[in-house]
Amino acid sequence: MSDHASKNHTLAADASWLTLAKVLAFGVSFLLPLIMVRKLSQADFGLYRQLFLVVTNAMTVLPFGFAMSAFYFLPRAGERRRAVAMNVVAVYAAVAMIAGSVLLFRPTILAAIFNDGRLVSYAPLVAAVLFLVVASSFVDILALANGDIKGAAAFVVITNVTKTLLLATAAIFFGSVRAILIASALHGLLQFIFLLVYLKRGFGSFLGRIDTAMLRQQMAYAIPFGFAYWLYWLQTEAHHYFVARAFGASTYAVYAIGCVMFPLTLVFGESIGFVIIRRVSELHSQSRREDIVALLGHAVRNLSAFYLPLYAILLVTGRDLIAIVYTRRFLASWPIFAINLTLMPLSILSIISDAVMRSYTECRPFLVGLRMALVPIVLAALWVLTPRYGPVAAISTVVGITALERVILAGRTARALQLRRCDAVLLKGVIGVVVSVLLAGAAAFFVRSAFGEAQHWPALIAASTVFVAAYIAATSVRAIIYREDVISEFPLAVFPERLREVLADLLTRARDSNEATEKAA
Repeated sequence: MSDHASKNHTLAADASWLTLAKVLAFGVSFLLPLIMVRKLSQADFGLYRQLFLVVTNAMTVLPFGFAMSAFYFLPRAGERRRAVAMNVVAVYAAVAMIAGSVLLFRPTILAAIFNDGRLVSYAPLVAAVLFLVVASSFVDILALANGDIKGAAAFVVITNVTKTLLLATAAIFFGSVRAILIASALHGLLQFIFLLVYLKRGFGSFLGRIDTAMLRQQMAYAIPFGFAYWLYWLQTEAHHYFVARAFGASTYAVYAIGCVMFPLTLVFGESIGFVIIRRVSELHSQSRREDIVALLGHAVRNLSAFYLPLYAILLVTGRDLIAIVYTRRFLASWPIFAINLTLMPLSILSIISDAVMRSYTECRPFLVGLRMALVPIVLAALWVLTPRYGPVAAISTVVGITALERVILAGRTARALQLRRCDAVLLKGVIGVVVSVLLAGAAAFFVRSAFGEAQHWPALIAASTVFVAAYIAATSVRAIIYREDVISEFPLAVFPERLREVLADLLTRARDSNEATEKAA
């Protein structure tokens, strides 16, 4: 096996564990919104979404992404690896304590944010959830940075299964937002215990002295990215607060459904993305530019073969999916959902750019400067357009600005990697994916058009079946006639090794048969 093939195989093997874990977690957690929309009123569901929006954003924004510094420092830390991990623990614990205390002693903050006085009574429970969840939210990141793919996968499965079981039980038997918050606090406690167990297993102890010198280095690395992420959060998430404040919980419930599916499609992207960050960091520390370019080219092809078909089929069947999953009460979210889907193919650029910029630290000023320029534009547009033109204007603003940012960052990434024209050959397979997707999407669209607007189940099944069949047919033609290596094109984490070998053998036989026929003719 060549070095390049070995790297790709290792990337696939690493990503396979995470993808399998995230697919299992998604399969379990997918049940949660189905239960919530059926057990809560539309207003209570909107209230639930608002409160957990605060918790989720606190988890991702307040620590400044400090845990991501482990991807850079653990491969370089040598005997100080434990110090790197302990610093991450200390920072997250401190941030969680401060945020929880502020919310506990100033509960009116929730009312001020959402313009709804009902939220104040939930502040103590939200503070408890926030503390426990934020303090233990980085286990999978730390495990991945430590090269413990299986540990990260275990955390993903365990935390999502326990969360779904606890919150679903609260919704089914109690049917109140307060009960759901209590269940979430219990889940946070279990997650915190998992953190302590992992620290003992992965680093020898969950207690340790703070290495101030290392902490300063990690801070210097993390703060620019953390500030950039704050700006990114304002750019991509602040619209939720504008809509919730302007239109109330019931309308926000519809808006949240329109936005909720996009993060779920990141299951595969996150799995491959975290692995790429670690691998690029390792290769960059060894000054192996060519290997980085080859790795990223392979990753782009994998990501395209997942995101582009999914984007196409969701555009065709998304309205039916909303009606089936969230009931017809939320069909009004379809325009929001359709616009939000536009970000899906752009996630490919985001994943690649993020991996490069975390290793090529000279790119950080450009990243921060770009977001500092774009954030005032998006916030001003949301302030003016959202109250006047509604939720559709809000999501359109966010998608447009985010698309502009990702294209600009892709250009900066290309300059950092010193890409040459000859490197474009690594993306040749993406063109074939696009052609297959267009043909399959057109076939699925015509099939969906044959059904009425209310025939959601038969339309979804028929259109999806036709899309899959047409996509497989188009991909097979590329493999057999044009001899493209479509097996390596698919997201390798999706297919077990044995299945890939079987598919490769079938395609090889088909090519040989086709060549024999051509020679006989």
